[in-house]
Amino acid sequence: FPSHVSTGTTLWKVTNAGSQPHVAELYRLLPGRTAQDLLAYLRGEGSVRKPFDSTANIAMVAEGETVYVPVALTDGNWVAICFVSDLNDPGLTHVMNGMISEFQVY
Repeated sequence: FPSHVSTGTTLWKVTNAGSQPHVAELYRLLPGRTAQDLLAYLRGEGSVRKPFDSTANIAMVAEGETVYVPVALTDGNWVAICFVSDLNDPGLTHVMNGMISEFQVY
């Protein structure tokens, strides 16, 4: 992911150059919240409050595929996560292997 993207609806060209399918779940973080807060919340850890207020996603992109996706994002700090299971180790998801990216929308 780029470090920043423009506010509003933009057309993204998404190419999967990897050897496995991917999905991007996008979360807009609340002020003062971090990607680590988001991961803790998604894991259901204790008293962690919901750290996001908006979501978007990019549907499954197969190995070697290029898609064009309209994405509508508002200003803020966003996090992209891939939750697809690793084909080589189905007990792990891609995010468990570090497939998480923070970016700014303005």
